[in-house]
Amino acid sequence: MDLQLLRQAAETWNNTIAALNNQEKEGLNELDQHIHMIDLHHLDFKSDAIKIASIISQLSKNNLYNQEIIALIYNFYIDGGHHEKAYDYIKNAEKHLNGLTEKIEPKIEMLINDAFSTKLESSLQGSFSQILTLSPESLVRIVPTQLNDKRVLDEFILNEFVQTVKIIKEKIDGLSQITFEDKYNDLLLAILRLRLPIWGWEISDQARIGKSPTKKGAGESDLIIRAGGNIIALVEALVLGKRNRTSTQKHIKKTTTYADFVERYYMIIYYTGTAVGFDKTWESYKDDASLTSFTKDFEFDAARGYVDLTAKFPNTKSMRIAKSFHGDREFFHLFIDLSR
Repeated sequence: MDLQLLRQAAETWNNTIAALNNQEKEGLNELDQHIHMIDLHHLDFKSDAIKIASIISQLSKNNLYNQEIIALIYNFYIDGGHHEKAYDYIKNAEKHLNGLTEKIEPKIEMLINDAFSTKLESSLQGSFSQILTLSPESLVRIVPTQLNDKRVLDEFILNEFVQTVKIIKEKIDGLSQITFEDKYNDLLLAILRLRLPIWGWEISDQARIGKSPTKKGAGESDLIIRAGGNIIALVEALVLGKRNRTSTQKHIKKTTTYADFVERYYMIIYYTGTAVGFDKTWESYKDDASLTSFTKDFEFDAARGYVDLTAKFPNTKSMRIAKSFHGDREFFHLFIDLSR
């Protein structure tokens, strides 16, 4: 393309537009998209990045992925060092063109095939490294929804447990001989150790922290989750075959003796009784938990009671999920049906 001729054409066009009255200019509105497409070529030669970006934002989907300008826009992002944006654009263009059953031109096909470049790989590695430095509260807001669609840290962690329990449920036959919570926790821990490191977090079992219920030494939590060396959640588990107020209150009270600086507490209850007793035992568990003799800082907020969260998590027919309030802290309760 002759740059001099392009400049002359652009100048002639701009002078023509300037000579029009307002009514005549309004008549050109329906041509805006076509005018934008032509302007892109001129602005590309002028390397006017600001105006190019402005026009791209105004293009309709069909024009944005018009094969005449795909290479121009893709290279505009590449030249600006926006390799991830360029990659997203070219893959979206491919998806759009395939949806139209439009034959993709060889030069566009080449861009698509070569889109994952060394520079893109380096850019993604840098982005991933930056992601892992984010605070847990910030990180959960950018995790792809297909991995975890919760955007608040409390529920994000809870959803990790829910997804893990679903895997355990799939292997229910292999759990038939398990009777101790430690064995269930071993399975839970093994699966979570495959999930949580993706976010730069770590989970460990029975770490000695805080003080024990007897006040004589460090307490032993079932599971703890750390991010950047800091504890972000404590997990306590128990097995219930039927109502057991003593066991329930012992376990839930134990959580309050570990570390009072932790903001998130999770109770995992493995129900191993009969199927018909599942909901009844869940209700009795909640009653017993609420009547636990908590310390003043952890007293159960009877006025607010429990908030049922089960509906917020899909495919949880075999679970009950709730939240309770304890001073300025929240406890999450995950009741899992492992009935035989």
